[in-house]
Amino acid sequence: MTGISVIIPTYNESENVVNMIDILEDVLTKSSIKFEIVVVDDDSPDGTADIARKKQELYNNLKVIVRTTDKGLSQAVVEGFNHCSHEIISVIDCDFSHPPELLPVFFNKIEDGCDVVFGTRYAGSGEIQGWGLKRKLISRGATLLANILVGGSTDPVSGFFMMKKSVVSGSDLKPRGYKIGLEILGKGNWNKYCEIPYVFRNREVGESKLGIKEIVDYIFQLFDIAAYKIKNMNS
Repeated sequence: MTGISVIIPTYNESENVVNMIDILEDVLTKSSIKFEIVVVDDDSPDGTADIARKKQELYNNLKVIVRTTDKGLSQAVVEGFNHCSHEIISVIDCDFSHPPELLPVFFNKIEDGCDVVFGTRYAGSGEIQGWGLKRKLISRGATLLANILVGGSTDPVSGFFMMKKSVVSGSDLKPRGYKIGLEILGKGNWNKYCEIPYVFRNREVGESKLGIKEIVDYIFQLFDIAAYKIKNMNS
């Protein structure tokens, strides 16, 4: 059976990382899916990586990678790709805004022929809980802008997804900020796209990392993907 490599990008997630690892181990073990967990930490000052390493004594399918340069969530995920042993890769946030119990559902979609499976907050039973009006408007605006470049997705800026490893093999990924999923949709090698609705729950522990820098990074990312598409249209 094909296995899953689950990437968890972290920065100052000492209060969440143990619970996330334990729950992923439980969910995926019960589903009888072969898997590994890859924690990619941006050298968190709160000791996230050290805490995660202690779980390696219990779980031999857990990898902990620490990055000290070119920090950022998207960069961490791309670094994680280099450490994945399986042919299917998933990305999930450490703050429990993404429900781990849906990973077997995503996996079934991949097994059925999807190249990329995104969790969507904007279709079917999907929704966002715990966000104020301003945050929701920012997210909706980001989604509308992204759909100009990658139409057909109701939530192209979702950070909760699963894909075949071949989707990013040889891709010219230049990630920045938080929208690695958009980078993959814009530059990856995929044909069949699928979505699964989910309820996004705002983090209960730790601090949100969305700020002006992340918004600026997103705008630059859109320009980069647009330039990439124009170049490929003309080549």
